[in-house]
Amino acid sequence: MAKFVIVGDIQFRGVNPIARKDNFMDAIIEKIDEVHQIAKRIGAAAILTPGDLFDSPMVSYSVLLKLMTILQKAPCSWVTIPGNHDLFGSNIDTYARTPMAVLEQAGVICVLRDGQITDLSTGVSSSVITTGRGFDWEMDTHPGTYAAPTNSDIHMVHGMLVTSPLPYEIKHTLIKDVKTTARVTICGHEHLGFGIIKRDDGKWFINPGALCRESASEAEMQRQVQVAILEIEKNAPTMDEAIKAELVPITCARPAEEVLSREHIEAQALRKEKMDYFLELLGREGEGRFLEVREIIESIAEHEALPKAVRDEALRRISAAREELAGRRGM
Repeated sequence: MAKFVIVGDIQFRGVNPIARKDNFMDAIIEKIDEVHQIAKRIGAAAILTPGDLFDSPMVSYSVLLKLMTILQKAPCSWVTIPGNHDLFGSNIDTYARTPMAVLEQAGVICVLRDGQITDLSTGVSSSVITTGRGFDWEMDTHPGTYAAPTNSDIHMVHGMLVTSPLPYEIKHTLIKDVKTTARVTICGHEHLGFGIIKRDDGKWFINPGALCRESASEAEMQRQVQVAILEIEKNAPTMDEAIKAELVPITCARPAEEVLSREHIEAQALRKEKMDYFLELLGREGEGRFLEVREIIESIAEHEALPKAVRDEALRRISAAREELAGRRGM
């Protein structure tokens, strides 16, 4: 039986996100330490994280060295793929000059590439074949972007894999539409996660959600920070016994209300409310004020002997501005 710990987006960074009240780096380090403890306790063959190890490729040397020191304490290999935040401009072609590439060259992490097959030997059972595809601009353009390049046991992908259509315009792929030969597909990118799903065709999909908490959205405030434990038995007598998966809470993650602040969100909502009220006032007074402005322009045009075309253009622009304001009120 081969066991793995699955960790969502970490997005390691040296400065606090606007929503955090505590020290973000200290909190994420404590979570990584707990991940190491879980991996040691279950005898994990590897820790798998599907991208966004860093929040940005522009981290300082001190931040890079800090994460390197932490990951070197792992009881097993960290296996990952490049996420959009690990790359410059979300461009996979920039990987060679990223902090993630430094960690790979130092032997701290194992990075899977599209088409590469990695044999995760456990020493106690048959090897587990693992493949991966990091983020690129083709991701989520069609369900085939989640297909494994071979009959792999585990395929890691960094894309917007979801259970139902998103209510806003962003590229995404529905789990039900994915066609893949992989027994288990592990996905990151979407921070809320969808947990563990086993389709009717026996294919497994896992996203435990991000290890980090950077925003203070209502959904994030309610989310349980967790990892997943995956067990694969290559020699199991039946398919139902071959794979097991469970979600495990990260116990050091403090309650959301203690570490996340919604003040900036509430301030933004207040600014919008004030702007709406201002536009409403303009609407109430607009008709009378518009007539006054028209008289002023005509008076100036007559006094300065301005051409009729200049006067008409000024009135046209004021009329257009008034119409735009009316349109905003109706939005």
